[in-house]
Amino acid sequence: MRALVRKRLCDYSDQGTPARGGTVEITGAEPDIAAALAASLIRRGAHAEVVQSLSGRAPLSILTEGLSDLPPADRHFSVLQAALSVSDVQARIVVLDRNANPDPMRLGGCEGLVRTLRLERPGTTIQAMTLAVSCGVDEAAQRIAGALGCAEDVMLANDGIHAASLGAALTPPTSRSADASGGIWLVTGGGRGVTSDCTVEVARRTGGHFVLFGRSQQVPWPEWLGVSDDLKSVRAELARNSGRPDVPKRPADIGQLAQRLVASREIVGTLARIRAAGAEATYVSADLSDLNRLRAVLNEVVSHGTRVTGLIHGAGVLADGHVEKQTAGTFRKVFAPKVDGLIALLGALDLSELRYAGLFSSASAVFGNPGQANYAAANGWLNALAGQLAEVYPQIRVRSFCWGPWEGGMVDETLARMFEARGIPLIARPEGARIFADQLLDATHGNVHLVVGEEWNAG
Repeated sequence: MRALVRKRLCDYSDQGTPARGGTVEITGAEPDIAAALAASLIRRGAHAEVVQSLSGRAPLSILTEGLSDLPPADRHFSVLQAALSVSDVQARIVVLDRNANPDPMRLGGCEGLVRTLRLERPGTTIQAMTLAVSCGVDEAAQRIAGALGCAEDVMLANDGIHAASLGAALTPPTSRSADASGGIWLVTGGGRGVTSDCTVEVARRTGGHFVLFGRSQQVPWPEWLGVSDDLKSVRAELARNSGRPDVPKRPADIGQLAQRLVASREIVGTLARIRAAGAEATYVSADLSDLNRLRAVLNEVVSHGTRVTGLIHGAGVLADGHVEKQTAGTFRKVFAPKVDGLIALLGALDLSELRYAGLFSSASAVFGNPGQANYAAANGWLNALAGQLAEVYPQIRVRSFCWGPWEGGMVDETLARMFEARGIPLIARPEGARIFADQLLDATHGNVHLVVGEEWNAG
């Protein structure tokens, strides 16, 4: 496990103007930045113009889609579409993005998307240039123009040009420092999977009341059905009893019922484990995008004066596919729980009372991962949000865990074999839970972004 840190590369003045051969095409998705950037490049001797659609043949294309006002999922998908429209494999593409803005809706995670595209399209020359500057449009444009001499993914900060790198290995804390006085912990996605293991370990160390949000409904287990955690055996038993009045007849409906039963049983087991660890536990079936429902639940759980002091955000889904096959729908599906859900949750909380925020990100945001352009982008957004949350609310211990693949969780047998073939070992669930609790509760360092697991092929 290592921290993901930003290292300063150079000043803006150290970088030259891009080659003057051919036209620099700048997309007009964010018109103010596009116009100011074109003017800045022209002053530097380049031939630049703002275009509504790329010709696909310009030697340098600069995409402003990542700075537009579209919702996060649609904005990132529009970046991918614009990048794919460049047909000349020898052309260079620069994707502009933003990781500093008071409005979390405006933050971006294009680095992961760009790195995934490089892996899926070897030979493509594409880089992410992320704005982290507090300045006006003209100054931002000058800094972008002054950084175009860089050939890697960079972040433009007030003090110069930075690049991400992995820091030294982090060791487990030698003592416990968490305040075990209780309080309420809100957990998304914690009823099942690897997030549940982390939640139970935190509950064992802190006590308090854990309110778990999830999309799954709790379904009573039929008295006649043998209890099992194996989805295949439950589905087979339901199929053999499809003549019963409480069992559907269609195979697809039988499969859905089996999934609901096994999921509900896992949720019940998680609640029992939390209580056995010495904490209280409540499960709430809710869509995090339903802000009225969310606020009603929060008002109910804090009605006795107990503060919400902890947040664990583990909600997430996959909708994998090659970049050519990705759609606006697959991006929205992935962004809904991880991005939109967290924005709604933070908007309903009193962040001045929050003390811990553990966010489940992914190593795909750091290294890219074939088939996961949408997931890498959503987790890149999560990393940007984590940095901003830590800066604006210094009393919150924020940790964004860029996990490698876990045993179980979202990693099925097919994915497990794929990671094994790439030489990437899986994280054991007990070990992952210990790392999560150690780093969120007890580590004294100030690192916000942690990469857990082996380094992937960065592409």
